[in-house]
Amino acid sequence: MEEQPLERIWRAQLFEHLDGWALCGVMPPLAERGLFDELARAGAEGVELDLGGLAYAYQANEGYLNVALRMAAMQGWVERR
Repeated sequence: MEEQPLERIWRAQLFEHLDGWALCGVMPPLAERGLFDELARAGAEGVELDLGGLAYAYQANEGYLNVALRMAAMQGWVERR
């Protein structure tokens, strides 16, 4: 059964709302530690950063950091490769 346009719009709005709830708990600690400043600097300089290096530098759990960066990428805040 094909999804109707109204259902598609509603689903998109719901998921954006849920993303916001998830991001509220994850992004402030990363910002406080300076991770986003580091990402912005690296992006401006054209430097690619790897997940393991970031996890080590910021004493973060690599798995949780991966999820946080994926959420940020889904919102268009960072670019992943």
